[in-house]
Amino acid sequence: MPRVHQVIFPAIARQLTELGERLRLARLRRNLTAVSFAERLDVSRDTLSRLENGDPSIAIGTYAKALRILGLDRDIDQIASDDVLGRKLQDLALPPRKKAASGTRRNAATGEFSTAPIRHSQKASKHGEPTRSGFAATHPESVRDDGNKPVTSSQKNRAFLANLLQKKAGTGNGES
Repeated sequence: MPRVHQVIFPAIARQLTELGERLRLARLRRNLTAVSFAERLDVSRDTLSRLENGDPSIAIGTYAKALRILGLDRDIDQIASDDVLGRKLQDLALPPRKKAASGTRRNAATGEFSTAPIRHSQKASKHGEPTRSGFAATHPESVRDDGNKPVTSSQKNRAFLANLLQKKAGTGNGES
């Protein structure tokens, strides 16, 4: 039966030629002769020559076995490990996300959207005064006089610096 030759793209032919050259250089760095390397690969010397020349008709298993013998088999794990194009195509096939209209929120349990007003964590206690939770409950000094908004650390820092500058300005004028 006559041999069928496949048409190979020039870029692929170049890559295979470069791969074969890298395998040949790796073999030579390890001081392996072509004959001994071919025996370990369980191929003929002619097949090894074709492999090192980047012949596309050499089975991928032969390339993998050559990498294994040379101790480069971990490099196989890098092939197609980051499929950027495939992930982009997969993302395009996903259905578009539904966005909530302004002033609505989504119930995490049911997935439904609601236009009910968002309630704050302050609730009235049995006696009618507001209760506090979280940081404000454990640090009452962080709540403003009106009882609504906690004072942030940056607000405290600004107040401290303003107070310090007033004192310094007062002492600079001869006042104590």
